[in-house]
Parts: sequence; C-alpha cells; structure tokens
Amino acid sequence: MLNQSPKNAAQQVAPGKSPGESWLEFVHRRVSSMPFGEVQIVIHDSKVVQIAITQKTRLTEDHTR
Repeated sequence: MLNQSPKNAAQQVAPGKSPGESWLEFVHRRVSSMPFGEVQIVIHDSKVVQIAITQKTRLTEDHTR
C-alpha cells in the first residue's frame, strides 16, 4: 500500500496503474491476463484503498518430480 496522507491520496498513482484508470479497470486489465490467482480489495470509509493481486502458477505432474 502506498504511504500517503489523505490530502494527496487522489494525486498518487499505484505502480502499474495508469493515470485516469479506475480501480475497476485496473483490476479487470490485470485479471484478464492472469490464468490463476487471487485478488484482494481493501476498503476503508467506503473507498478502495488497496488492491493486492497474487498470480499463481499451477504445476503439472511432470513438474513435481
């Protein structure tokens, strides 16, 4: 999560997020290119304040030996 005061929170852009892109567009873009994983959205005072995206790799039986 970005360390920021509430005054300039809207002015800072998270890494990987384009200026002007909504949090929903950001999540959609990241999820659409991810075959397996998790998305965690943290809300504070009715506002999205953090998005954690974990991409996972599934191993086939050939890779487990």
